Amino acid sequence: MESRDTSSLQNGTSTAVESLLSQLRLTQQRSQPKSTIPNAHPLQANKKVHGVDPAVNMVSRAISAPKTNDSMRLGNLLSTLPKLSIPTPLNPLKTFALFPKLPIDIRIRIWRIFALQPRRVKLFLLPPTETGHLSRLIDGQSKTPAIMHVSKEARAEGLRYYTLCKEDVWPSDLFKTYLGPNQLYINFDIDHFAHDVSDVEFVGNNNELH
Repeated sequence: MESRDTSSLQNGTSTAVESLLSQLRLTQQRSQPKSTIPNAHPLQANKKVHGVDPAVNMVSRAISAPKTNDSMRLGNLLSTLPKLSIPTPLNPLKTFALFPKLPIDIRIRIWRIFALQPRRVKLFLLPPTETGHLSRLIDGQSKTPAIMHVSKEARAEGLRYYTLCKEDVWPSDLFKTYLGPNQLYINFDIDHFAHDVSDVEFVGNNNELH
């Protein structure tokens, strides 16, 4: 039903355009002066010059010309043409499975948008006497940006902006012995650092962290 409605709208638009062009050809034919040169052949209304229909040229000239009676009449005729509308799909796509088929330069631009999303990096000071539960995880914070886990292509683009930083200071030997150095990817151009010297709780709202 939807395809028939679209076809009817297109047919109606085509018929209206043909009617408009026919009127313009008749106007051009009537207003064309007769030549007094022997054997001269006047330009016929339906003859194309250099592959362009004279009526089409007349439309373009009328649109760009100053407002006159003819141009106003043409504008009124054009305003009567039905508007072509493309119906919205009833079930819009929730996934895009054609991403791998996009040109490489477009895919790289999309990965770049994801790589340039700022993150908030939480910093805190842990007293030497505090060992906690000996975990390198920070509540509400991911050490590795999501782009690093998507694909080899996405990771290569992400590494152009992120620097892998390794922790070289530990509050106690227990952290160094059992956990080793902590690692975190940081984009120093756009990432934000939330820091405090509080030894009670971490800084920042977990809901705002990525």
